[in-house]
Amino acid sequence: MPSNRADVAPGATRRCVVSWASTTYNTRATGLQITAILGLFSALIWLVMAAAHSAITAPHSGLQLDVPIWSGIVAAVIAADYIPSLKILVHEGAHALVSLYVGARMVEVKFAPSMAPRVVHHGVPTARRAITICLAGPAAEITLGALLLTLSPPGLAALTHPLGIAGWGCLLNGIANLVPIGTLDGGQALRFFKSRADWNAP
Repeated sequence: MPSNRADVAPGATRRCVVSWASTTYNTRATGLQITAILGLFSALIWLVMAAAHSAITAPHSGLQLDVPIWSGIVAAVIAADYIPSLKILVHEGAHALVSLYVGARMVEVKFAPSMAPRVVHHGVPTARRAITICLAGPAAEITLGALLLTLSPPGLAALTHPLGIAGWGCLLNGIANLVPIGTLDGGQALRFFKSRADWNAP
């Protein structure tokens, strides 16, 4: 979630821009990508749920594949990456809303060929506000994960429920995004923290 405060004039009007990240966008290619990604995540999540269910109900009988497939699909729609899942919409939506709230001059919503959105902000007046934007996405995702876990069975049984496994996915991914390295949100926040010449600016 990069930010470049130098490319928007101080007196510029605040605006929100929506753009495609790829010029090769077309409905068929997008549909195929979403289907493939959703199918892969659904299969992986379904296997994890089946393994957890087997460990709880029949620990000595091996892997039991009696978990309904729709459970994996529901969990993937909530917590999958690279598609406009609920997790990504909440994460990127938090970035966008906080960007506008703290006074970013321009907020770009870029869509990948798989329709997954990514928010880029420009013209943030202070390092403190830029850090707030960076941390908003993981915070919203962790909150979503915690909410989903409260709606699912407790303990290991959560991994047998679509809301539970989606909640753990959101929670762990949100925490991972806070790691202060590279292009992760935590890494972006650290970069702004280290270059805080205008830290106390209004």
